[in-house]
Amino acid sequence: MIRRARPWMGTLVSLFALALGASGQSLCDFELPESTIEIAELSFAYRHYDDGRTSNVDSSSGWMSARFERLHDSPGLGYTMWATTRLELDTLVATSWVGSGSASYRYYFAEELPLFAYAGLRVDAATYYEQPGCELRSGLGIGRFRDVTPLARAFRIVATLLDTGDLKRALSTRTMLQIAGQISRVSSYDAFEDYVAAVAEALGVAIGSPLDSAAVLAVRDELENEADERYCGAILQGGVGYELVDPYRGQEDILYVFSGDVGRALTPDSQLRCRLAWSGSSENFLGSNSSTLDFTYSADLPNSKGVRAGYAVRRDVAEEHEPLTTQGVTLEYTLGWGAADLLVGLALSKQSGDPAWTVDLSISVALDLL
Repeated sequence: MIRRARPWMGTLVSLFALALGASGQSLCDFELPESTIEIAELSFAYRHYDDGRTSNVDSSSGWMSARFERLHDSPGLGYTMWATTRLELDTLVATSWVGSGSASYRYYFAEELPLFAYAGLRVDAATYYEQPGCELRSGLGIGRFRDVTPLARAFRIVATLLDTGDLKRALSTRTMLQIAGQISRVSSYDAFEDYVAAVAEALGVAIGSPLDSAAVLAVRDELENEADERYCGAILQGGVGYELVDPYRGQEDILYVFSGDVGRALTPDSQLRCRLAWSGSSENFLGSNSSTLDFTYSADLPNSKGVRAGYAVRRDVAEEHEPLTTQGVTLEYTLGWGAADLLVGLALSKQSGDPAWTVDLSISVALDLL
C-alpha cells in the first residue's frame, strides 16, 4: 500500500492542537448511546543463564503479569468485569503471586442522572492467603464510561489531512462530532470498502470537495489501524458486602465496600486509567481491611510502537496478622526507527519486609539487515 510521507512532528502538533485546541473540544465530548470497551494486556520477562564453568544454573527467574477488562454501558444497564494477576517465577515455577477479579452489574434509574444500583462478586487470591477470598457486594453508585475511539480516529484522520494539505484548517467541534458519528457506524456496513467510502464522503462534505485517491487511502489506513481503544468516564460506588470465603480461614464478615474507576483519553493517542478499591469489616474496619490502587498510562508515540507505564499497590490488614503491602511498577517502551527496533522494559517490585526494591531492566535491539 502506498502512503504519503509526513513529518512526525507536524502530526504530533496537529493532534494536540485538535484535541486540546482553543475551541476547548475534548475527546470526552463524544458520547455513544451504547459502549463496549475491552482491554487485554500481557507482560512477561524471563532470563535463564547457565555457565558451563559452574556446577549450578546461575540465573533462572522472571515474572509475568496480565490484565483483562470489559466494560459495557447502555442507557439502562451496564456491567464491568476485570481480572489482574502477577507471578514471580523461578525455574519457570511460580514462587509468589497475587491476583484479583471482579464482576458487577449496574441498573440505572434514569438516563439523565447516571445513578445506579449494583450487585457483584469479587475474588482475591495470593500466596500469602491461606485460601482464595470471595465477597458478594451490592450498593449504589453514580457514573458512566463512554467509548470515544471514533472521535480519536476522527482527530487522527483530520491531522493527517492537515499535514498533507488536503485540509487547510481545523474543523469545527460540531463537524468533528458528525464525522465521529459516521466512523462509529462500522457495523452498519456489510463491506469494509463501503464503510471507508462513507467516511471519506462525510469528510469531503465537511471540507467542501471530494477527497482525492491518496487522501482516501490515508482514511482507509486509519480505519484499518487496530489502535488501543480510547474511553472517558468515572464510576463511584459503595455499599455493603459479605464474605462468602475468608482468605485467612476466619469468620465470614459483613463488609463496608467502596470502589472508584476513572478513565480519561488525554489525546487521541494516549489513555489514563485509575482504579481504587477498599473493603473493611463492619465490626472493625480499621483493624481488618483490604485496599488496592491501580494506575496505568499508555500512549502511541511518533515513530514508535508506544509506551506503557503502570503502578499497582495492595495493602491487607487482618487481625492477628502483620499488615502486608505489595507494590509493583512497570515501564515498557518500544522505539521503531528505520530498520531497527529498540525495546526497553523496566519492572520494580517490593513487598513488606523486603530490604529494597527488586529491579528487572531489559534492553534489546533488533535489526532488519535485508
